[in-house]
Amino acid sequence: MTRYHFSMRGAYEAGAVEHPQIEIVKFFPDATGWEASTIGDCWFFVSARAPTADLPEYFTPFGADGRPDWHWRDAAAAKAAP
Repeated sequence: MTRYHFSMRGAYEAGAVEHPQIEIVKFFPDATGWEASTIGDCWFFVSARAPTADLPEYFTPFGADGRPDWHWRDAAAAKAAP
């Protein structure tokens, strides 16, 4: 299971204007452990889905150390490069 950060501001700027839980379930139908953070304008949740390149920028997985892995896209792109 991977813990994720959902940025409400990032989603809004990308044009995703539905309720955060609706936006999250579009990409993570198995999401659980919902936790809203009003001070950070974000949501935290857990999903069995591993992060993939098709995820919008406003989703960020947490690393094994328990902190958001802000550079996971760079690592995924490096793996995919020939």
